[in-house]
Amino acid sequence: MKKRMKLLIVSFLLLVLNILYSSYVKYEHYKQAKMIVKIKDLKAENLELEAYITNKINYYSVKDFAEGKNYQPVSWNDITFLNQ
Repeated sequence: MKKRMKLLIVSFLLLVLNILYSSYVKYEHYKQAKMIVKIKDLKAENLELEAYITNKINYYSVKDFAEGKNYQPVSWNDITFLNQ
């Protein structure tokens, strides 16, 4: 009889632990899903801002103009105050 009681208590304890772990996993899954939605929103906002800034400063036409005039980009190694 004592053995059955111990088994019953152990099985009940395992059931409770399983329920607690399951609720913890669901909570973590909810947090991750919320973070993924937030990241997708920020990514869309970032793409919109990139397009707005590119259109505002007219980056591609300036780049084409600079390449047409044989513009040489600045080498950061040639700037003296950075090397000191």
